[in-house]
Amino acid sequence: MSDLMKKEIPLGIFILCTFWVFFEFFLNIPGGSSITNLLGKWVSAVSNFALLLGALNIVRFHGKRVVEKRKGEWYHSILIIGSMLVMFVAGQFYDSIFKWLYDNIYVGLNVALMCYVGFYFYSAMYRTFKVRSFEAGVTLFACISMLLANAPISGAIWGPLPQIGLWIADTPGMGAWRGFIMSAALGMFAMAIRSALGMEKAFIGVAGEGE
Repeated sequence: MSDLMKKEIPLGIFILCTFWVFFEFFLNIPGGSSITNLLGKWVSAVSNFALLLGALNIVRFHGKRVVEKRKGEWYHSILIIGSMLVMFVAGQFYDSIFKWLYDNIYVGLNVALMCYVGFYFYSAMYRTFKVRSFEAGVTLFACISMLLANAPISGAIWGPLPQIGLWIADTPGMGAWRGFIMSAALGMFAMAIRSALGMEKAFIGVAGEGE
């Protein structure tokens, strides 16, 4: 396949769609909203095909493990494939069964996983976190305050203790989070400009060109 089909045409389509969506948002182009909605439907269709491809890849990857009966792995693969098929069939044809599976199995497993990750995070923080500066001390105080604010026993230890953690989350924490979101948005905007100008070509398998 020539470079025209592999690189230039996909890049041209990307640039055209990017500029169209950008200018249609700010300018009142006659009939522009219908075209933008059509592009959105195409994106949804491509996303659904990507999900289908991912599901087929899971079946292929884990099916190979089951066929080969890899030691210590094949029965896990059977569980993964079986769970995926049961949830798919229940979601398509049996809403009550799907809801029961979701509420009684998926939610419980998700909570257990989050608890495991939480304990792992706190144990790692205990092993590695050392207060060597004022900033590190402030960070440690904020972490402990948030931990105690979400613990039911914190109010019994000291009445205002939960409010301290909530104030840290709502005031300085929210301000820092908004600054992070703004910087990430500016970075995404800069990346979009580079891509629209043809300087960023990673999505077609070509390294981006320098300015």
